[in-house]
Amino acid sequence: MAFATRTLRDVSTGGGTVTILLDLDAHGASALALDADGLNNFADGAKLNISRIWWGITGSALIEFKGASSDTAAIRLAGTGYYDGPMIYNNATNTTATSADIDCVPAASTGYICIEMKKDTGWTG
Repeated sequence: MAFATRTLRDVSTGGGTVTILLDLDAHGASALALDADGLNNFADGAKLNISRIWWGITGSALIEFKGASSDTAAIRLAGTGYYDGPMIYNNATNTTATSADIDCVPAASTGYICIEMKKDTGWTG
């Protein structure tokens, strides 16, 4: 059971875009997919909104926005697909250093998830 994530892109200007890649190997426990306070121009209370997702996984995975007291579901993924629909806005109530964090809750999943996000107006850049 393994879970690895890496930031592929962190653009500071023009609304900012962040792209992360998650690699799942028979993973079945909730894990932090993105610790956003390490991104360029982060400020407490800033949020990331999901604009696109590409995935290929066995099982399923729930992507969540990190809340101060409880997380909120963004989207559940299964199989193979691509999401390029309306922006999925981060609606979690959170004004702390975890306000833009993203969690992944897989169900014994193997595969990859690539998430593209846009920085909202709360970033300092």
